[in-house]
Amino acid sequence: MNLEWENQGRVGLDGWMGVINSYKNNKAPKLQYLDISFSNTCNLNCVMCSSEYSTSWIRHDSEFLKGQADFRKEVQPFLHKTQVEKNFSTQLLEFSPQLQRIIIKGGEPLADPNCLDFLDQLPGSGFSGDLWITTNGTLLQDKVLEVLSRLKSLNLTLSIDGVEQVYEWIRGVAFSRVAEGLRKACELNNIKMVKVAFTASAYNLWNIPSFMSWDQQMKGKYKKYEGASFINYVYQDYIRGQNIPRQDRLQVIEKIDKYFADLYQPEELKNLFVYLGKAEYPIEKRCPFFQWTDFCNKMRDLDIYDCEPRLRELREEFFATTEK
Repeated sequence: MNLEWENQGRVGLDGWMGVINSYKNNKAPKLQYLDISFSNTCNLNCVMCSSEYSTSWIRHDSEFLKGQADFRKEVQPFLHKTQVEKNFSTQLLEFSPQLQRIIIKGGEPLADPNCLDFLDQLPGSGFSGDLWITTNGTLLQDKVLEVLSRLKSLNLTLSIDGVEQVYEWIRGVAFSRVAEGLRKACELNNIKMVKVAFTASAYNLWNIPSFMSWDQQMKGKYKKYEGASFINYVYQDYIRGQNIPRQDRLQVIEKIDKYFADLYQPEELKNLFVYLGKAEYPIEKRCPFFQWTDFCNKMRDLDIYDCEPRLRELREEFFATTEK
């Protein structure tokens, strides 16, 4: 959690009780922005995520860490559920009338009962600022939609990293489900804006042109849909784009530049092209990439090597080279 104060810096969750006491004693400056994750509760186990941000990864991370590979050891401290205290929502609502913006992330906020309880109470709290929720978009149904429909100044960012089978392998859920979630989000009467955040990795590089085509179709279909942004990149070395030969990535750049250059902000495409154009990792550094890919493949009904045949070729080339 981050709190941003007028003319001051930020304070994290550890300083929360001090914030409460200062507020109650009228000693605190005016609170303006709140950026919060209520827990790591999540219904998905996306391949670029971990137990730190998804409870659905705890069992799988525990299994993976029993092996010899140590490139994922940073998740060791997070093999459990983390969440704020149950009375946190009530305390937080006291601040809401003075807030200009609330940003809620996860985990998956719409899978978190504490977050849904907070959102359920927010309309009656006096909050009149902008509300942004980042969601995977797969839980926009029934009770969740009922809660969201009563919120003012609602903005949603859906995390979608590809289309069809590539998305399904990365996220572990049907693409039709998130496409339906996008539709329902755009059709909410109280929605101000819906955006999509695309996170680039070694798995979806070839899929970017197809994703952009779909993105443009959705922009033409839904008035409230603002389109996708390409500013997010995986942070783990073992699934970055540099595990893929640079020539492959340059071919993707050529296709994007040919068909989509006029449809996205130049600065955003520039950053994406910089990411795609980086020097490739030496072949001996790519072992963790294929170890992780093979591990994730066992978790899915799909085989990523069937979804992206070029990956299968690269895997065969890697083992043929390293086993000599």
